[in-house]
Amino acid sequence: MAALTPGVIPYEGANQFLLLPTKLIPRALWPDKPTLSRGQWFSVNFRGLEETTTSSSAMTLFGESYLFFGWTGVILGALMAGGALAVLARQLDRPGMAAVYLALVPTILEIEPELSSYLTSLVQRSIVFIVVFLVLTHRSKAG
Repeated sequence: MAALTPGVIPYEGANQFLLLPTKLIPRALWPDKPTLSRGQWFSVNFRGLEETTTSSSAMTLFGESYLFFGWTGVILGALMAGGALAVLARQLDRPGMAAVYLALVPTILEIEPELSSYLTSLVQRSIVFIVVFLVLTHRSKAG
């Protein structure tokens, strides 16, 4: 990306950057909301795929920040992302949230579908193992 920008593909400046908060507005509230996904454009221009491709490549937060303002954009993007994560962590770091975090584990692990099924099987088998272990150790103490 750094090899093509700004020499071949110029920095985009603030135009696209200022549109980023609009991603938070649901399409139900704004039916004519512009499509901000540029995965196909990124695939064609930076990965060298043909213009007729239907493939889409995701840009990272820092890659997109680089396209907006160069290395200054990367630093600004990192500071904004870090600040947002710090505020979020401060708000969500409470003991009562442990159950919510555990409930979200399968969703987070959905990145690798087989991994979530392995985890589910592991938990199920562990529960059975613990129950059998408790029954056998209780009987051995009683006898």
